[in-house]
Amino acid sequence: MNWYRPIIEADDYDGLVCINREDAVFVSNFNKDWYRYKKNVEWKTIIVETYSEEQVGDFPSFLAQELVFNERSWQIIQPLITNSVEPLPLICKDRTQYITIKILDLVDCLDYSQSVYRQSAGGFIQIDLYVFHEAMIASKDIFWLSKAYHAVVSQKFKDIVEENKLKGLSFRKLC
Repeated sequence: MNWYRPIIEADDYDGLVCINREDAVFVSNFNKDWYRYKKNVEWKTIIVETYSEEQVGDFPSFLAQELVFNERSWQIIQPLITNSVEPLPLICKDRTQYITIKILDLVDCLDYSQSVYRQSAGGFIQIDLYVFHEAMIASKDIFWLSKAYHAVVSQKFKDIVEENKLKGLSFRKLC
């Protein structure tokens, strides 16, 4: 199966910003606590506003390349990933709702003997050539690659985005 890293097209489409600095810090810490330390913190209501980059997309940019869905993209993709993510609401000042996600499947599926990578002092890795242990991820359509600190999506996820002409997300093929 082909695997991809989803890339938010932040330079071409609208984005979201937290109205309160404290909320931006909360979101950043929320993600760090979960993805690095598997510490479960309760989500709180986050108020955001949009900023314009000329085009409205289905995956607005947000903090640190978080995957964010507008209502349309969430309705389309949610059935595929419902068991692998926790939806986290973002409320826009104009009452538009967005969903960011906490990816529940944290997987260290990299085949270190065949992949090409460099490890930082902090334990994170920069990967130049991805080779996965396919048996560990065969039934997944989205997961968090633990030591690389980013999301990975399946060919099926990519196909759904493209078939529905959803805008604002591109894909980097990993393997």
